[in-house]
Amino acid sequence: MLQLGSILYSKGFSIAVAHSEFRPPNPLNHPEFIFHPLSDNLSDYDGSMMNMPNLLSAINSNCRVPLEEYMIQLMEDQKKLQGYQVSCIIYDSHLFFVDSVATHLKIPGIILRPDMAAYMLAFRYICQLKAENRIPLPEPRLQEPVPELHPLRFKDLPHPITNEIPERVMDIFASSVNIRSSVAIILDTSDCLEHSNLSRLQQCYKVPCFPIAPLHMLGAAATSTSFLEEDKSCIAWLEK
Repeated sequence: MLQLGSILYSKGFSIAVAHSEFRPPNPLNHPEFIFHPLSDNLSDYDGSMMNMPNLLSAINSNCRVPLEEYMIQLMEDQKKLQGYQVSCIIYDSHLFFVDSVATHLKIPGIILRPDMAAYMLAFRYICQLKAENRIPLPEPRLQEPVPELHPLRFKDLPHPITNEIPERVMDIFASSVNIRSSVAIILDTSDCLEHSNLSRLQQCYKVPCFPIAPLHMLGAAATSTSFLEEDKSCIAWLEK
C-alpha cells in the first residue's frame, strides 16, 4: 500500500494514510505522507496466522467509526483549501469496513489487491466450489485442470480443498473477492502476463481493473507493515 502511495505521490497526488494502531507504519519512512492512526483497542492482540480471522474481524469492527470521523474531518478541511479534494479511498480487500465508510460519505472506493489476477480468480473459484458443496474434493481429482483457469490444476489452488474449510476461513475468502461498491480494482500484475485473467476479472465485476506492477520497483522502498508476524524459519532450510 505504501509503495502504491509513493507511485501516486510521484504523479502529484497528496497521500493520507489512515492505519490501524496494531503494528503501525513508521511515518519517518515516508515524510511526504500524512499518517493518521485509527484507535483499534488491539494493542495486546495475537497477530499470529492462526488468529488472523479473529484479528481481521476485530479491525473491521473497531476501525470503522474512527475512519469515518477522520474522513469527515478531511472533507471539512478541503472546504477551506481551494483545489483540495478527497479523490478516493484505496483499501485492502480484507478491510471491508472501509467500503461502508466510503459509501456513506459518497467517496469512490478502490480495492488494492497486492497479488495477481489469477489469485483473485482462484479464490472466487474456491468460493464457488464451497457454494456447490464440492469441498472436500476427492484427491484423485487434484491433477485435473480447473475450468476457466488454465493452466491451473485443482492442486494449484491457493488453499487445500481435499478437506473441509472452516467457515471463518471461508468468510475471509468470500470477503476478499467481494468488491462491494468499489469502482475499480488495482492489482500487482501486468497486462502482458495476465491479459486473459484481467479480462475475466473485468467481466466478473464490471469495473476497471488496473494492473500496476511491479509495485516494489515502481514505488519507493517500503518497510513491511503486515499484520502477520514475519516467519524467518524457512531461511535456514533454504540455505541447506
